[in-house]
Amino acid sequence: MKRFIWLLTGLLALFLLVSCTQPEPDQVTIQLKWLHSAQFAGVYIAQEQGFYAEENIELTIKPGGFGEDGVINVVDEVMSGQAEFGIWSGDSLLRASSEGQPVKAISAIFQINPTAYFSLAENNIETPADLAGKRIASANGNLFLHSVLHSSGLTIDNIEIFPLESDMTPLLNGEVDVWSGYLTEQVARLEAEGYELNVILAYDYGAFIYSDILFTTDNLVQENPDLVERFVRATMRGWEYALANPDEAVAATLKIDPSLDEASLEREMRASIPLIDAGQSALGLMDDTIWETTQSILIENELLEAPLDLTTLYTNEFVAP
Repeated sequence: MKRFIWLLTGLLALFLLVSCTQPEPDQVTIQLKWLHSAQFAGVYIAQEQGFYAEENIELTIKPGGFGEDGVINVVDEVMSGQAEFGIWSGDSLLRASSEGQPVKAISAIFQINPTAYFSLAENNIETPADLAGKRIASANGNLFLHSVLHSSGLTIDNIEIFPLESDMTPLLNGEVDVWSGYLTEQVARLEAEGYELNVILAYDYGAFIYSDILFTTDNLVQENPDLVERFVRATMRGWEYALANPDEAVAATLKIDPSLDEASLEREMRASIPLIDAGQSALGLMDDTIWETTQSILIENELLEAPLDLTTLYTNEFVAP
């Protein structure tokens, strides 16, 4: 009995020692740029596989979309402390930085922007030069369209702009000639439905703008680089796993939001793989040229008054191979 009591006491002491030496997990929130989809599968599967837990992080994932005051601004959420990390576009982060917001880009998820201009193959619109005189459904002030047109010496004055809607019927019934959307979503959906399309990928014509950037505040990078490093490491492990196991990535996404369509998620995930793993030496690594081109595009479109010191906007220190 005495030996049993000593053994029990020893086990209790060991438990208390482990409990005291194991720090409480960091409570971290990430704000996504849009609603749940395979676009963020790397985050979901990193959580499911325990990659964040292994880094002593307890993660809350907040979807984007619409809030009480309209579309959720991811920069505002991070700057206000509602989230420690966010996913937002490169051009939006540049503009936020120009307004004095201390944002810091720490990883580029999509290396190639999925924005595309597509048409029914029967219309024979294959290159930017073929867009002259065409009716294009696109968002007003579309940075990508300006770059695509410029590559062939065209301007907005050479085309007709129509409002962009969620319903692509105007493209299919011939009311417009070209539609703008994501290679991973709208293009993949129509091709799966049997439509033959011609696709002009904006990236191929100089629209070098990162679409999904993982970012935080400059203050967090300066004050707690260890947390940033652990978070980025877990997130990129998630993306590595998702790219190698797309079916599991889709399943993890469905667990986050069971209302999503599995077939659509599968198409989106598979179309995303070459845009994320585009031959760079490390997933998430950012290219100076892309940031410089993004800045030039913003200045040309009068969305940025003057060049910024880009070294203050982004860092590769957390994703360098």
